[in-house]
Amino acid sequence: MTVERISDSDPQLLKFLEERGIVTGAVLSTREGAPFSDSLEIQVAGGTQWVVLGRPATDAVFVAHHNL
Repeated sequence: MTVERISDSDPQLLKFLEERGIVTGAVLSTREGAPFSDSLEIQVAGGTQWVVLGRPATDAVFVAHHNL
């Protein structure tokens, strides 16, 4: 999936995401977070680290899914 847009309503969240490479145009992989945590693990294409994002952060990131 590719990041299409990120909400700019929270400048601190924007900075947090940007520092981790989660920016408009970034290609992401996802996997489910821990059970009952309401989170996702995100990896930016080409990266080696997974970032855990909770609901407020994932709700701010709008993506387009790739059809394979």
